[in-house]
Amino acid sequence: MTSKILQELKLLRIRRNLSLEQVANDFNVTYETMRRYEKGQINITLELLEKFLNYYDVKYDIFFERVCEDMHEN
Repeated sequence: MTSKILQELKLLRIRRNLSLEQVANDFNVTYETMRRYEKGQINITLELLEKFLNYYDVKYDIFFERVCEDMHEN
């Protein structure tokens, strides 16, 4: 499920036409750190997930509904 969450976060970024560099700058982390989050090489905490969802202006229920839909489709 973690990989589905990370995939959905990446899709949110792409849909908003944001680069990894833009998001990294807004979160005050390096490009490499953001890349590692999206690749699942760094564990994402619930607190950080909440920050991402706020940043992308997406509600938890909508986000997890999409994640679950993607899981059922695959």
